Amino acid sequence: MGVGSRPGPGWFSLHGQPDVTQGQARLLAWLGWLATAIFGAAALVMILGPHRVGDYLAESDFYGAYVAGVRLIQHGHLDPSRYGVIGPVYEIALALAGFLAGELFLAAKLISLGAALACLLLWGAMLRRITDARVALLGVLFIAANEYFFRYAYSATPDLAGVALQAGALFLLFAG
Repeated sequence: MGVGSRPGPGWFSLHGQPDVTQGQARLLAWLGWLATAIFGAAALVMILGPHRVGDYLAESDFYGAYVAGVRLIQHGHLDPSRYGVIGPVYEIALALAGFLAGELFLAAKLISLGAALACLLLWGAMLRRITDARVALLGVLFIAANEYFFRYAYSATPDLAGVALQAGALFLLFAG
């Protein structure tokens, strides 16, 4: 570098010119979608395979509270007194998914998987729009490699459904 010259934009530059060509950006986006698909397939293996009984930590709420509320909703009774801190949205979604899946535990796990995939896709799209395709791919890989994120992707909890709603809100706020 000569005297007075400025360095070009780096890998993680927010406001510099992108160093990625259109073809490279498409390839990186495709790799992010591929990583999301592999993550989804791995979580689906857990859902349909070894995860047949809920755990005593996060999934205890599923057995202790959500199933009773879902059964009421499936029989046409929405009781507002049940909802002090939480609302009925997850239970309504679980009731609908339960009709389709035939089993509430499976339906809850599939809702979590769908929410996890939505999180990965939304974060990838948001980071591509805000920064570039390299940062988006790294973000998707970091999230997908998180062991807790993977565990909650096959768990019968409302946690990832809430995180997916937050990811959607952030996407609309920052990249929409």
